[in-house]
This record gives sequence, structure tokens and C-alpha cells, in this order.
Amino acid sequence: MKDVKQIGPWTVVGEDSADGMKFIEIAAGEVGKPGYQQIAHVIGDPFEDDLSEQDWQHARLIAAAPELLEALKAMSDDKLPYSQALSMSKAAIAKAEGRQ
Repeated sequence: MKDVKQIGPWTVVGEDSADGMKFIEIAAGEVGKPGYQQIAHVIGDPFEDDLSEQDWQHARLIAAAPELLEALKAMSDDKLPYSQALSMSKAAIAKAEGRQ
């Protein structure tokens, strides 16, 4: 299995729509640059005009997945000092919660 960190950090690219469906795109890399890769789409409720806050929370959580995984690995491997692993964990949680 390919290490998720190898494809770069994942980011919430933004909101778009197609065929009347609104969605949030999560991707690795920069749009229009080599290595850009779509990771996921969070599709909004088709009966609502706008994406919900929960849709955005889901997108942020997906985008933070590589950092969350790396932080969990660091906590369980004991290869890094605890303070560094804890710092990684806090940064990943902040990204998932939209504070970063």
C-alpha cells in the first residue's frame, strides 16, 4: 500500500457543482500543476440549495486524514519524542476542525 504522505498534503480545494449537484473537492497538490490529484468529493444534499456545515466538516476531516494517520503512527511507533508526536496530533486535529 502506498504511503498516503507520498502524494502530498490533502486540501479542501473548494466548492463546485455539476449536473445540479453541489460538492466540495478534496485534492493533493496544486490545481493545474503536475502531480495534482483529486482525492474525494463530498456531495451536498440534492434537496438543499447550499452545502451544509456538516458537509464542510466532512471535507476537512477527509483532507486531514494523512496528517491524522502520521500523528497516530508517530504516537504508536515511539520513534519520535512524545512532545513532537503530540504537536503533530494537535496540528492534524486543528486542520480537521478547520482551525488551520
